[in-house]
Amino acid sequence: MSSNRILSAWSRLSRSAGQIAFFLSALFLLTWLYPDYRSFPYEYQKGRPWMYADLVSPMDYALLKSRTDLEREKEEVMARSPLIFKYGSADPDEPASIQMEKDSLVLKWKELLGKEELLILQRWPDGIPEKETFMLIEGGAGKTYLAEDLLILERWPQGFFGPDDSLIASFSVAESTSLQERIQANLTFDEFLTAQIQKDRLAQLTPYEGKVKKGEGIAYEGLIVDELVLRKLDALRTAYMRSDDSGDRGRELTGVAILNGLLMLMLYLFLRRFRPYVLSDLSQLGFVLTSWILMAATARLTLSFGSSYLLLAPFTVLPVVLRAFFDTRIALFVHVLSIMSIGLLSSEGLSIVMLHFIAGFYAIISVDLLYKRAQLFLTLAKVVTLYLLVYFAFLLFQDVPIREMPWKDFLFLGINGLLALSAFPLIYLSEKVFGLVSDLSLLELIDTNNPLLRELSEKAPGTFQHSLQVANLAEAAVLKIGGNTLMIRAAAMYHDIGKMRNPMFFIENQGGGVNPHDDLGYEESAKIIIDHVKEGVRLARKNDLPENLIDFIRTHHGTSRVQYFYRQHLKNMPDADEAEDRFRYPGPKPFSKETAVLMMADAVEAASRSVARDSPKVISDLVDAITEQQMADGQFEEAEITLGEIGRIREELKNKLNDIYHFRIAYPD
Repeated sequence: MSSNRILSAWSRLSRSAGQIAFFLSALFLLTWLYPDYRSFPYEYQKGRPWMYADLVSPMDYALLKSRTDLEREKEEVMARSPLIFKYGSADPDEPASIQMEKDSLVLKWKELLGKEELLILQRWPDGIPEKETFMLIEGGAGKTYLAEDLLILERWPQGFFGPDDSLIASFSVAESTSLQERIQANLTFDEFLTAQIQKDRLAQLTPYEGKVKKGEGIAYEGLIVDELVLRKLDALRTAYMRSDDSGDRGRELTGVAILNGLLMLMLYLFLRRFRPYVLSDLSQLGFVLTSWILMAATARLTLSFGSSYLLLAPFTVLPVVLRAFFDTRIALFVHVLSIMSIGLLSSEGLSIVMLHFIAGFYAIISVDLLYKRAQLFLTLAKVVTLYLLVYFAFLLFQDVPIREMPWKDFLFLGINGLLALSAFPLIYLSEKVFGLVSDLSLLELIDTNNPLLRELSEKAPGTFQHSLQVANLAEAAVLKIGGNTLMIRAAAMYHDIGKMRNPMFFIENQGGGVNPHDDLGYEESAKIIIDHVKEGVRLARKNDLPENLIDFIRTHHGTSRVQYFYRQHLKNMPDADEAEDRFRYPGPKPFSKETAVLMMADAVEAASRSVARDSPKVISDLVDAITEQQMADGQFEEAEITLGEIGRIREELKNKLNDIYHFRIAYPD
């Protein structure tokens, strides 16, 4: 076995070991994230039939009051709680008494009012309802008074002279003015003691209204789940999930691990069958699994604050970020699997899965149409609207009255939309951490106003035009076999940037019949041609191009020979076979569909410029000859491309070249 085959076998073995390690690690983390409570084994909704066999209580547990009943009891407690007043002035500088208590004018006023004791308040406390009674504390004892016994100074003279000021005529204007000056408040509102009594009475309320005993019937097959049954089931679910049984916990985690394992297997089979390039690239595979785990961890974190907080988790970030790097099918498939695994974490699995699946699906479809980053804001606004609509529909489906709808949950969904904006920094971070390149970045790179492309068009205009034609050919060919069209277009635009160092040594940039190779030896000329790959890699890294694009620069000639100079060398030195390695590109060979397509498109476009293009057959024979030579030279043996795909690529290259050169019948003179 040759050293190359040994290295290839070792590479495949290492890649397989890495795949297994990634999937097992992801499975362990998903299982570890499962909440430390038991899942309730029933799904039910108010107003819907009980779909299971008759259910009897497996344990004694307390029955909770409904939310409406609890709120009503709280309101009643607040209404019955007394308002507490005490003797004394709110102003420490004022005496807590009535001046001249025994003055004849005051005595006359008290006698006409028919009051033995004057209870006077400066003003009624803001925000405190005026109840029918209040309590006055003195010496640790309390006495209840009617609200009509209380006089309030700021309302003078209302109430100080009886109903409708009926006694005011008994006083002259001077007496009334003098009386007002003599009166001071002798009561203050005790806000602290009032609040303390309310708090103590609220604390005495119990959320329970009874007990469900073990063996008692709860729900019966086919019968409608009404309000009482719903409360019994909710209380049973709470008691069930809080019960501590290590044996049951172990069995439950085993079940969760099996279910998550099956989801992982689905992802593996999907990638192996439809997207093998993702499976073979550990960076891309690691990114997909890491994104999945991060969404599950987000769900687990929000669940620790309560089930309703799960609505805050921005699960639409996952499909948006995935779609930035992969096609729609991968983004949708991984989103579905992740939402299903998150559904295992929540006791409301079905509604959570449907809610986030619908919103995520719409996000994928919308992001698929994005060409500017600013459009993401509009997409997220639409996703939030869809969230609210779907959740509202769920509440209606569950027969929740409008007045009892949890409006806080709608607020959470709105905040969810704002949190989804984190997709932007996550896309940027993923590009740096995993060495990936997003579609948004590719769209920016293929802009011909990019400084590097503009420099190429100025220093090597022929190479720039060649790159544009290769981009068109390669994009059309990849579209036929289901590859990444945006990636290969960007790669084709930059694959020959290394020619900027010595542009005149490449035929597409030569003019006027001047060829600098005429003054060089064949090996020296070949070295200059070959070095454009190395120079291209150097320029790409200097300008911070993604590694994915640099791979295309390195592989677009593979390990092929510089045929022209090699043949000329053999003509002059027929016995110099040992020099072949000096006329070969360093490689590596293409390793994906896209890199193989770029090699074919680059070769046939360059060759088509140097043949007589007088008929479609010439182009057809040229494409066949070049691709056959590349296959015979083993250039595609490491690329994940089939003979059938190569055949479809050939036909598309022929069609596009024929379109470019516009073969027509000859018109008569």
